[in-house]
Amino acid sequence: MAVSTAAILVAAGSGTRLGASVRKAFVPLAGRPLFEHALDVLRRAPSVGEVVLVLHAADVEAVERRFAREADAEAACPVRCVSGGAERWHSVRRGVEAATPSRSIVAIHDAARPLVSVELVERVIAAAREHGAAIPAVPVVDTLKRVDGGFGGDTVARESLVRVQTPQAFDRERLLAAMRAWRTEAWGHPTDESQVVERAGLRVRIVEGDERNLKVTTPEDLEVAEAWWTKRTTR
Repeated sequence: MAVSTAAILVAAGSGTRLGASVRKAFVPLAGRPLFEHALDVLRRAPSVGEVVLVLHAADVEAVERRFAREADAEAACPVRCVSGGAERWHSVRRGVEAATPSRSIVAIHDAARPLVSVELVERVIAAAREHGAAIPAVPVVDTLKRVDGGFGGDTVARESLVRVQTPQAFDRERLLAAMRAWRTEAWGHPTDESQVVERAGLRVRIVEGDERNLKVTTPEDLEVAEAWWTKRTTR
């Protein structure tokens, strides 16, 4: 089967909550920039034929030079760099539009999730091929309550709730059509791509996520990621 998927790696965020002196994508994890960990995994995934790396405009030239120096000019999974937009979903759209049109599936992943696995990437892509849209998620285990004037309100039933992760994978043309139909003035900025395609009427298949696929947002998250990375590499 031909390799049908383009991975969009979103690495354009500022990461202000991380409190670092560099943009989040370049914060070091285990001695390497954060984005490189997810990039390596995406390039190893058998279903991924190319990666579109979406960066802050100021970083594109330097990162492009790095990939231009790769020894294998005919790399099985080449990397293309594009600049992001004002909001995350604008950056995603630029990445999707930059993907090779023959890639029928796009898998969108946040560089802030550096511990993603090849197995998870492949699981999501397989479900997207079958259903047109798929996202990974993990169960909610905490008790959830509404807040009422600073006091605890109703307890929210958690049985039907999940925490959504990336990568999220979609039929490329259906995602693009849904993005073009999105009306920010009416609906605001979407928080992820599943919200966009659901608004367009496409049901999204939920597949098993991975608790280790955490999102690095705070310094504490980075510490946890470092610990898990060390555990993974010292087994």
